[in-house]
Amino acid sequence: MKRREFEKRVKDENLKMEDYDIALDHYYDGHPHFMGCVKKNGKWVTYATDFRDGHAYIIDSYATEDEAFSDFYLVIKSQIKAETLYGPPKRD
Repeated sequence: MKRREFEKRVKDENLKMEDYDIALDHYYDGHPHFMGCVKKNGKWVTYATDFRDGHAYIIDSYATEDEAFSDFYLVIKSQIKAETLYGPPKRD
């Protein structure tokens, strides 16, 4: 799916994570509590940032926007399900 479709689905389904904000315009490294999907160095990447120091780690990389946002949608849904079952990650 393209970014616009992803954004529409997130809005229509009211998908919100407790401990992460969704980032689609910037690769946040050094800022905790973000999950994102952005184009970085010519590739699409999905990433999350560490709760303690905000270090960004790449979840996966993709050749196309369609692949990236389709997978990112599933990552968001999985995170919401995990938060529902187990609660948000514990902060120190």
